[in-house]
Amino acid sequence: KARMAKMPSMAIRSDDEAAAAAIGRRAARVLTNRGVLPLMPGTFACVTQWRNDEAMYFPREPGVLAGLQHGMQLIDPMAPLIPVSRACPEPEHAGIMERIGNARIVVFSAIVKNYAGDPFKGLLSEGTVSLIRKMKAAGKRIVLTLLGSPYPAGQVPEADAVICTGGDTPGCVEGALALLMGKS
Repeated sequence: KARMAKMPSMAIRSDDEAAAAAIGRRAARVLTNRGVLPLMPGTFACVTQWRNDEAMYFPREPGVLAGLQHGMQLIDPMAPLIPVSRACPEPEHAGIMERIGNARIVVFSAIVKNYAGDPFKGLLSEGTVSLIRKMKAAGKRIVLTLLGSPYPAGQVPEADAVICTGGDTPGCVEGALALLMGKS
């Protein structure tokens, strides 16, 4: 038992961790919803933007994004999970579109924070914006899930739904997942 108490998890939390998770859940907000939320199983693909090239700045990011993807699989175990790079260059687009397949809705998730030296200044890359517009042109409904800043939502006003959490903590992910499932 003593060993488990030292290992924080989603199930076992200290009082401080539980308070931080509750704040993160309350911070998540739906900024836009044009009838696409809540998500229904069998209707969506999950595209997640990883920033492995900047891992030294975001040591907890892999766990947070993995938690988001795991939560999406709880909504629909068959939903495609598609990783993309932060730059999301044009040569990657065709393969991503192919993996999205017949899904009518694409949940595009990214951690967006401005930090010193950020080449994208806390925004989505041109390649990412281009990919989202291609998905929209292909008839996909877009749900933009922003862990961090809401400013990138202005880059893709054609998104059908936008969720912003204001942060990138496990509690923020829990809040975003609750909103994606229609629970507030």
